[in-house]
Amino acid sequence: MAEEKTKRRRLPDGDTLSAGDGGAIVRSAPTSVVVVAGPAQCGKTTLVAGLYELFHRGPFGGFLFAGSRTLPGFERRCHLARIASGREAPDTERTVRSEGTDLLHLQLSAQDDSGVFGILFSDIYGEAFRRAADVAEECQQFTILKRADHVSVLVDGEKVANNRERQSAFSSADDLIGQCLDCGMFNTASSIQVVVTKWDLLLGNASAEQFVHEKLAWLNSRYAFKLGELTSHKLSIRPTKEGIDAGYGMAELLKKWTRVRWSISTTPAKPVRRYLTEFDRSEVTFSVSQSGGSNGG
Repeated sequence: MAEEKTKRRRLPDGDTLSAGDGGAIVRSAPTSVVVVAGPAQCGKTTLVAGLYELFHRGPFGGFLFAGSRTLPGFERRCHLARIASGREAPDTERTVRSEGTDLLHLQLSAQDDSGVFGILFSDIYGEAFRRAADVAEECQQFTILKRADHVSVLVDGEKVANNRERQSAFSSADDLIGQCLDCGMFNTASSIQVVVTKWDLLLGNASAEQFVHEKLAWLNSRYAFKLGELTSHKLSIRPTKEGIDAGYGMAELLKKWTRVRWSISTTPAKPVRRYLTEFDRSEVTFSVSQSGGSNGG
């Protein structure tokens, strides 16, 4: 009798997932693809890693943590913000060079038992967004911007707090949104959020707060009619000032991120378990239809 061949299983390393690995997740439960965009050191990794850390404390924003296929990736990005890192001040590991194909996965369960929701974050390094804003050909390479359910464009609040840098902080967001519209990466079905990070550094600074208010209104008047949705948010993931809680403003943004906007061609999938382990993974294939989408309300 011929020896039976052993079926091989490929287990992703858990740091990030490829676009192919993300397919099974998209098919197994309502899952949105979120691109967090912005220049280097504006707070992209801190935002995503900080959201994961908020669930260490318990429920947040009406959701419970229900697993992740990239736990090692989240843990590595959070390490520098913890006492165990030996640092005196919290920090976040910078995103390494990536072209948008690396994904971080977070799965949540609604506290009202309305369902399980997944989020796939595209892990892209900041310099790539600067190039995309400057060069049309670079922008067109990021096809994930067209597939994304939501794109959050970050404005560095620390720069806004500085009189000499505040204009350039918003110019970066303006340039990126404008370029993406010109290149057809954004359209009237796109969901875009302009997110001012490190808001705790601006609280009490009347001129800075007024500047932010005026700039957000200006961006809205400039682009809202060209997009499916344009909203603004003020966040403080790891505040350094007293009187403002960790994750300030994040609950509203999280609620928006759990809305799946694009119509995905799916095949029957196994029921999603509430909690996953690294050994639950198996060989996966990915086939996402990019032929059309719907502007989910």
